[in-house]
Amino acid sequence: MKEFLEASRTYYYTDILMILCTSICVVVSVKNRDRAVTLKYLFLYPTMALAQTLFAFVVWYFFDVDSVQFDLQLSIFANIFLISEFGLLFYFFYATVKTAILKKAMIVILLVYVLIIGYFWVLKGRFIVFPFKLYLVQAIFVSVISSICIADLFLDNPKTQLLNQPSTWIVAGSLLYFLTTVPLYIVKEYFLDKYDVVKEPGLYSINYLCYSIFFLLIVRAFLCKPDETQS
Repeated sequence: MKEFLEASRTYYYTDILMILCTSICVVVSVKNRDRAVTLKYLFLYPTMALAQTLFAFVVWYFFDVDSVQFDLQLSIFANIFLISEFGLLFYFFYATVKTAILKKAMIVILLVYVLIIGYFWVLKGRFIVFPFKLYLVQAIFVSVISSICIADLFLDNPKTQLLNQPSTWIVAGSLLYFLTTVPLYIVKEYFLDKYDVVKEPGLYSINYLCYSIFFLLIVRAFLCKPDETQS
């Protein structure tokens, strides 16, 4: 436990904050998953995020494991979470959007995303490698889909009702997280690893903080009143 707290201090305790916010999100989302059709499966998102995080922390800090084996297992979990994260968010946004042409655009984005994933996993054999490049691709794709959802929100809902829609909060959270972390992935991939000009704990602290805010906004989405959750 002492080792964990000392390591957490290097991340300014944002990792603990993320675990706390994700746990709250799991409880609230499971309890309120039937408030809207679009929210039915979204509880799996924070649940999988929490499971991955706890697996990494518990195994690394409380068990004597080989670092190579740990990295392999973590990479596999990260790739599984990656595709699950995109799938669950895509399902939510697709179910939310009502404009036909926007839904068709989302299908095209989905097909392109699947092709890119297939290229990296099958042709490049990167399923057992931590997916930093795929995180960057996913961040861009989810940001585009979130923007499509914003366009649909303004087309479909009166402005006075936007704050009462779960989709408003989830779109805001996804844009905040993915648009903020795109630069982080670029720095990680092209500057930190190659030139060591940026320290890794600082990058991960921002990532943990953004995830914490994102999950709290998802909590807010699940707390919209039943008669208000039309999207």
